[in-house]
Amino acid sequence: MKAAAPLLPSRTFDQLLPPGVIYAPRTTVEHVGWVLSEAYRLDTLTGLTLLVTGSVLLACHQNTVTPDIVAFFEACGATPSPHRVPYQTAEQAFDQMRRWAEQGHLIVSPYPLPADSCAPQSLLVPDALYRWLNDKSNLGALVDADWLPPAVMLTPDAAQNLLTAFAGEPVYIKACVAGASGAGIDVRYAPDHQTRLQALEWLAGHDQPFSGVRVERALDIPICWCLNLSIQSDRIEYLGAAIQLFASPGQQSGSLIDPAQEPPAFAVEEAMRIARRAQQMGYRGLAGFDLGLTAEARPFIFDLNFRMVSSTVQLLLHQSAVERIGAHVSESWHRLIHGPLAPALAAIEPLGRSGRFVPCRLWEANPESRGRSMITGFLVAESVEALALTRDAMVSALGPLLV
Repeated sequence: MKAAAPLLPSRTFDQLLPPGVIYAPRTTVEHVGWVLSEAYRLDTLTGLTLLVTGSVLLACHQNTVTPDIVAFFEACGATPSPHRVPYQTAEQAFDQMRRWAEQGHLIVSPYPLPADSCAPQSLLVPDALYRWLNDKSNLGALVDADWLPPAVMLTPDAAQNLLTAFAGEPVYIKACVAGASGAGIDVRYAPDHQTRLQALEWLAGHDQPFSGVRVERALDIPICWCLNLSIQSDRIEYLGAAIQLFASPGQQSGSLIDPAQEPPAFAVEEAMRIARRAQQMGYRGLAGFDLGLTAEARPFIFDLNFRMVSSTVQLLLHQSAVERIGAHVSESWHRLIHGPLAPALAAIEPLGRSGRFVPCRLWEANPESRGRSMITGFLVAESVEALALTRDAMVSALGPLLV
């Protein structure tokens, strides 16, 4: 089958980040305790930006750029960045970071890095600023009150008061973290007293600390987006928005990009105002702001992520992906695979060559992942309804290989 036309990102990291930086996303589980808990996933994440880093040097695990993986990307019309430095172990990754820092490079990471991985002055964003901006305890300092849902803030030692805040109403209970959080791992939906008790137990039993508890009234929000931005010293760029898909209240399961369902212009303007506040504080890099509309079109902002988010790569590749096959919409797709990647890649290669599936992150199984491989990317179709056909085709092609 003839491959689709080459896939070209609308923007690359060398256009969205300051010159001379190095993208080194490997950190430790302790530093992303409210994002994931399995150490091998930290290595898989280093391959997520291979198609969008441009000339920015990327540190990535060798299992994200095996010969089979590179060949599959190319068969799908995508070219992984040649400006990559593979590593095998976390120690190798941190050693390389230290060498780059000693050479005067600035290091960029979507998550906090261990203190001994590089000198503090070698971070593009100071650790303290990163942690403050990403802490939900500080939403009120960045977002005007009219844009925030009704909420009660509790200190960690007063977390038990979540049992009575907005008594009798459904609420979202959010662990405020001075650092990274995401995908709803720091959120619990509590429609009744029993689920509030369970949320209190969840907070008390979590290994990682939290800076506070935000109890938000659960509003009826039919649609939510993540608005992506690039914040540089001399400009701020709005990169687009992805609709957030949820497996259950507060638990995000994916992203949909549909030009027929874009956030209103006034919401984008507010996101730009928030970004300017962070810019004035010294933040440089990517950001993703979560915003929803009520049925009456009243906007609310739920979270601010000052880092690359799960929809960033899809947004940067979406326009090229839809144009090359005459489509309109894209939807994220992610699954674990039993065993090595080769059989799975062979099974879905026709979908990749046709442009109906775009790979973003591929992971070759190793002992740390317990013999499981990973496929992350997005589906492309003419309409939201037609996405179901491609979803079914992916599942049918992979069959028993799916975990």
